[in-house]
Amino acid sequence: MNKIISTLITPVICGAVFVGLSSKVNAQTSSSHLFKTNSKAEISLKTDKLDIELDKETGSRQAILNGNVRASQGPLSIQSDKAVIKNHNGQVGNINVSGNVVIVSENGQRADGNWAAYEIDKKIITMGDNVTLIQNGNRLEGRKLIIDTLTGIGTLTANPQQAGSRVRGVFTPGQK
Repeated sequence: MNKIISTLITPVICGAVFVGLSSKVNAQTSSSHLFKTNSKAEISLKTDKLDIELDKETGSRQAILNGNVRASQGPLSIQSDKAVIKNHNGQVGNINVSGNVVIVSENGQRADGNWAAYEIDKKIITMGDNVTLIQNGNRLEGRKLIIDTLTGIGTLTANPQQAGSRVRGVFTPGQK
């Protein structure tokens, strides 16, 4: 099944990148459909150390996870050095992770970056700084990745403040 998905999706990714690279409009985005998860599934967390802090002004709590952080929801997992989880009215709010961030989907898609923010209520993950997407020998690089976890669509963008910044890709043709 993963091979079928890869066979169908890789040409779409390649096409999006090549359109972006050859367009005179200076397109700086590329899309992928491989980071879908079950937003109603529980979020599982593991870490070396957990601290709970209370904001005395707002009364809100946050959990700070340090060391070997692992979070998963359905088929999606996130690894990092540190995570801060906001608690709003007894519910998990946003999860902000930093340091050696890796997002992995069940189909082998992997995204690496310096930080990520999971806005649970919006079902959006934003990953930033030196983002690299890897799947089946194919590689895309950009500045920021925005993932809609309901649809699995990820959009990779270049740095708009850096002149000439582009989304870059290297693709490995399939073996026959």
